[in-house]
This record gives sequence, structure tokens and C-alpha cells, in this order.
Amino acid sequence: MFECDLTEGVVRIGGRSKSPNLEPYILSNIKKNLSMNNKSNRFVKYLIAVESNILDGLRRRIDYENESTNTILNHGAILRFNVVKETITESQTQQLIDFSDREIFRNDLDEDFCLLEWLGFFQEYQNTTCEQTEATDNQEEEDIFDSDNESMANERILESDLKLNTIKKNLITSNEFILNLNNIQQMVEAFHLRKGAEKKIDQADIQNFIKTKTEESLKFSDNDFLILQNFPNIWKLDYTQRFLLYSKWQSTFLNKKQELMLELINKFNQSASILAELRLNEDKEIMEHALIVAMTTTGSTKYHNILKDIGPKIFIVEEAAEVFEAHIVGSLSKHCEHLILIGDHIQLRPNPAVYNLARIYKLDVSLFERLINNNFKRVMLNSQHRMRPDISKLMKYFYEQPIQDDPSVHSFPQVLGLTKNIFFINHKNWENATGKIRNSKINDYEISYVVKLVNYLTNSGHEQEIITVLSMYLGQTMAIKKELEKKSLISVKISTVDNYQGEENKIIILSLVRSNRENKIGFVNVPNRVCVALSRAKHGLYVLGNFDFFCLNETNNKWKLIVQEIKQSGKLGELDLTCHIHTQNNTKVSDLCIFDKRINCNCDSKCGILLKCGHCCTKKCHASDDLLHEKHKCMSFCGKTLKCSHKCRQICSKHVKCDKCYVTVNKIIEPCGHEIKSVICDSTFTSKDCKSVCNKKMSCGHLCTQICNEHTSCSSCPSIVDKIIPDCGHEIKSVRCESLPTRKD
Repeated sequence: MFECDLTEGVVRIGGRSKSPNLEPYILSNIKKNLSMNNKSNRFVKYLIAVESNILDGLRRRIDYENESTNTILNHGAILRFNVVKETITESQTQQLIDFSDREIFRNDLDEDFCLLEWLGFFQEYQNTTCEQTEATDNQEEEDIFDSDNESMANERILESDLKLNTIKKNLITSNEFILNLNNIQQMVEAFHLRKGAEKKIDQADIQNFIKTKTEESLKFSDNDFLILQNFPNIWKLDYTQRFLLYSKWQSTFLNKKQELMLELINKFNQSASILAELRLNEDKEIMEHALIVAMTTTGSTKYHNILKDIGPKIFIVEEAAEVFEAHIVGSLSKHCEHLILIGDHIQLRPNPAVYNLARIYKLDVSLFERLINNNFKRVMLNSQHRMRPDISKLMKYFYEQPIQDDPSVHSFPQVLGLTKNIFFINHKNWENATGKIRNSKINDYEISYVVKLVNYLTNSGHEQEIITVLSMYLGQTMAIKKELEKKSLISVKISTVDNYQGEENKIIILSLVRSNRENKIGFVNVPNRVCVALSRAKHGLYVLGNFDFFCLNETNNKWKLIVQEIKQSGKLGELDLTCHIHTQNNTKVSDLCIFDKRINCNCDSKCGILLKCGHCCTKKCHASDDLLHEKHKCMSFCGKTLKCSHKCRQICSKHVKCDKCYVTVNKIIEPCGHEIKSVICDSTFTSKDCKSVCNKKMSCGHLCTQICNEHTSCSSCPSIVDKIIPDCGHEIKSVRCESLPTRKD
């Protein structure tokens, strides 16, 4: 599409594409855009909206009708009086009302209370035999209340009346056919309150009561029902007999509901068909104006009638070798003039759900393969852009014509942490008897190896997303996935070989699983699957299996040829781990514990990489972590020659300029000329900093003994001497040199 520079005229049916580039061309998105821009067919939109409303109305009606039926069947409700009244005689209706507690039930809204009383929901607070329900007009009792008791009774009656009125209002707006457990609970509690006792009723007890009585009534026969149906006074029946009558009335209601539901479902299906037809017509208008319509074979079945009407002349089938012949033929129409099949019959075939259809009737042979088997004219695309040359060499054992490598595959990078980009890891560990998946196989050794290898590769600097683990068996795939999740390696792709056809990734790890004493190699013996498994990798391919076992037990000689070439090139046996910086430090994985000792591709050598500053990294090898040294900074001394001729001793990564010298030296202070010892080279001093004795020769011939920074001139000499007094010529002893004695002294 992009090669042809198509920006419109393309429609893709279905929304399961992973490519964001296809989003504008998906049919549902096109319809949204047309609707937003007011370019869609308004009349069709109107018809769809009308039919959608009809369908929603029918769906709500079905849900409403179905609610009452399901609730009744689950013993979660009883029928309301107005529903029962339609299935019973006038005499029974009148009896239900006349013999109820008239103190409480006084109008039409109270008829539901009458039915509850008759079924025995209030039985704890009234007599349960027919004799006890008869009025005893001859017995009169006088209740004597004091003023307080009378006031409390009046308050209770007022409270019960308010509660009864609330319940009656709720019943008006509730389901017109049934009383649910909540309704019954409130009505029973209100009845008890009206009778002078406040009691909480559990809905579970009510449901159990309905269930128990219903099951007891099932013991009666139809003849028993006829007798009870004609009984002169239904209030004289016990509660089990009453529930028998009620159950028959309920069955009549449910039968009517079933007939109504069938009628509603038929209307719903008709409306759904009309709506689907309208939506297909809407899709047809868009597809008619498209240059290219892309869909799956399943989509072509859904849109078969539209395709017949549109009449495309060219059909292109991608992955045709994996599609059932019937699916392709069924997608064609009489308008087809050119059928192009693109596929690879050497890889996976169609997979019928019933194995015998493949084994006996050859339904696993596609139209593509059948045409090739009959020497139909075809063209082979023999240039591959996926695999590095080391991997693509293996394809010569599956294809008659040689496959050419595109120049781009020669520049693929090496796989970090491993010495080889393709390697067959040979072992002799037996598979397990069975996995959790029925008829599947697992190999615990290969599971452990794969998990450790993936962990090593990710620690060596590879992103999880570029690694895919493949297996021939679903049980092995699920087991590996579970173990990788424990290591938080959730972004590594895991799949069976069958589900990975058409996919690719930079690094593929393939677990072949089979290794047993019965000499059965299963799927490993199917060349189509092997071809798919070995051709998914771009940069690196690592295959685990018991290759000696495969070579001995295969029937098509493929593995012998492949293993022979791999062995001759030194790529069979024990995997070599390496440091891609210090390539001399390789370690063979002779045991799985080697992975634990060498968690990543780092080795024990010093890094030694030449940094931008000109020094070599002195840290321990960190080949898998910050190879560009953005985190690991140079901690060597700078070493550059300063103006003072000393070497810079600052830490290389911690300074910008070499403007300080930290070498300890002796310095001459100007202008006094004294020497100051053990000071930093780049420090400067003046006479004010000098604490040495002056020692300059004064005019008297003595040396100055003052501290250098504590005097400004050497004019006074504090030395003690003997002096001659000029005036008298006598000698005076022990006087300061600077003094001038006279005759007075």
C-alpha cells in the first residue's frame, strides 16, 4: 500500500491489526469519519437508529420477562395476587380475600398480603389449622390497659401503619408479576409489627421456606390436585396442600411466559437480522468505492453476498498454503478473473479440528499445495530479508531452489554475551510423561535451561521484547511462561511454533522437548514445523534438543543433514558464554549452575576501555551495563602538565579545568626573600604572610630579630651592648644598641 503511495481507496475489514498505520483504513474508523463529516448515507443511518431502538426495546422486554421467570424457578419469589387471580376460580379469589385478616388487609392494595397469609408466611403469629382460623364470636376478651400501655400501643399501631403504606407504595412500582424476597421480607416484618411484635426476618429463611414447600408439593399427583382444586374452602387446607395448588397456578403462569418469550425471541431475531442487513448495506456503499478491500477468509464469509454484488475481478490470498481450500473457493465469485495465491507449502499446512479429516480425506492439503503438486505454473520469491546468512543456510534442506540473502542481512549485529549467533545445544535429558495440557509434552531440563538463558541474555543488555521462546508443544510453552513470570520476564514473547508462522524476532530460543525411551519424536519429525521453527530468527537462533535422539528416530533424514552441517561448523554441543569486550574470557555451559556463576556477560577482568578523556576504565568489567560509560565516570588522576610543570592531580571526571596544582612545595616570599615550606604549589604569599625572623643587617651591624610581618622597618636594634658615653668618655654596660647614653646616664 505504501509502495504504491495509496492514501485512500483502501478498506480493511476487521479491527485486529497491530499496525497503527492501518488505523485510517479500518472500516469502522472510515464509517466514524464519514459520520463526523456528514458524508454518510443519512437515510441508512436513520433506519439503523430506528431498528437499533426496536432491538434495544425487545432486549429490555426479554430481560424483564426473563427476570420474573428465573427468580421464580430459583425459589426467590412468588406470584402476585393479580397474576394468580387470572388462573383461579372466582370462588377461590373471594375466599382468599374474605378469610384473611381484615384487621390489616382492607383494600385492593392489600391483596398480596392475603396471598402471603394463605401460603403461611405469617404462620408464626396465627393459628395453622382450619379449625383455629374460624371466627369464635362467642369468645370475647377485655383488655385492660393503663394510660401508659395504651399510649405505647397507639404509637406501635401508627408506626406499623406508616410502614405498611410505604411497602404498598413500593409494590406499585416493583415488578408487576412477582414479589421478590425483599418484598416478602418487608411485608412479613410489617405484619408482625402490626400484630404488636417487632421481628427481623432473614431472606434466606424465606427462600428456604418456598423451596421446602414447593418440593413437598411435588409428592402429590394430578388427581390430588383436581380434588384440592374443587375443595369448598381453600383456607381449610394445610400449607403443603396450599402450595400444591399454588404450584399448579404458577406452572400455568410459566407456560404463558414461555410462549411469550418464544414470540419475543422471534421478534428479536428478526429485528437483529434486519439491523445486520442494514449495517451490511452501509458497509457495501463504502466497499463499492474502494480500490482494495482487505479481509480474512472469515470476513469474506460474512460479506459473501456483498462480494458477489461488488464483483471484484482480482483476488489475492496471502498465506494461501495455510488456508483450507474450501475457504478460498467459498470466497470467490463468478466475477473473479485473476486469482493470485501467495504462500509457502513447505511451512505449516491448514489444521482441521478433526484429525481424521486430515489423515483420511487430506483436508490439510491447501489449494496452493495441491496446485504445486500438480505442477501448476508458479513463481518462487527467492530473496530473503529476515535471517542472517548463518541461519538462512539451513533453508537449503527444505527448498529445492537456493535462497538469496539480501545485502542488509550481512550487517546484522552480533548477539551480546554469546560466542555464536546460531547454536544447537545438545543434551540427553528425558522428557516428562505428560504436561498439564492433555496429550502435551514437557521437558523440565529444557524449561530450566531456557529460563536461565533468557535471564542471562536480558542481563547482558538485550531487551526482553527482542527475545521469543518457541516450542513444539503447548504444555512446554505454558510451563516456560510460568517460570519466566516468576523472574519478572513478562515481556519475553512465548509461543508454540504453529502460532508463530508469519512472525519473527531478533533472537529465537527453540525448545524441541522430545527425548524418550519409546523413540517417539512427534512433531519434531514434521518437516513443515521444523522449517517454520528454524526460520523465525533474525540475529540469533538457539535450539535445545536431544539431537542424537532425533537423528536416530526421524523418518525424513532432515535432522541428520542439518546436525551434520551444524557440527562441522562447531555450533553443536555446549553453549559458550563470553564477554564481548574481553573475548578471551569464555565459559562453557557444562552445567546449569554456570549461568548462576556468570549472571551476565561480565567477566572478572578490568574494563580497560579507552575513555574520551584518554584514560582507560579501571573498574571491573561492566560490559552489560553502561558500555558507553555514561554512568561509570573516570576516577583516575588527570595527569596533564600544568604551567608550574607539575602534573594535574585532580580526579579526571570531577574537574573541568586544570587550574589548580595541589603539589606540596617550598616557596620564596617576595619581597622579603624568606622561604615558606610545605605549601600548595598554586598558592601565593606576601610579606604579610611571613612569620620568619627578619635577619637583615642593620646599620649598627647587628641582624634584625623582629618577626618579618610584624614590623615595617629595621630601624631599632634591641641587642644589649657596652657603649662609650661621648661626653665623658666613660663606658656604660648592658644597654640597648639603639640607645644613645649621655653624662646623665
